[in-house]
Amino acid sequence: QSQAIQSVMDAADFLVNEADKYDTYDFNAHKIKQLLKTLEPSGRSQASAQGSEGTSFLYDLKWVHDENDTIHGPFDAETMRAWKDGGYFRASPALVRKHKQESEFQDAEACIFE
Repeated sequence: QSQAIQSVMDAADFLVNEADKYDTYDFNAHKIKQLLKTLEPSGRSQASAQGSEGTSFLYDLKWVHDENDTIHGPFDAETMRAWKDGGYFRASPALVRKHKQESEFQDAEACIFE
């Protein structure tokens, strides 16, 4: 139950903080459901960030214009590719790095998500 609550809170946070960037107020219910499907609840149990055969990496994300430098995620590579392919990072620049690694954040639009 707490994971379900966290999922709803993550979705609400995303919509409140990112609504102006994605025109979510103009989305119909179907489009919002599609967008929310790509969100990963932050409280879920995590696989290793180290990709291995049959698995992909997880990524941390932070928005370039977030004054608090809040780190979101982790998100799987499939989700990150979908956001990139959907143009989200062109509309709202973001930085990413592989989860649980102390590497530098890099431009999400230029990243190859594996």
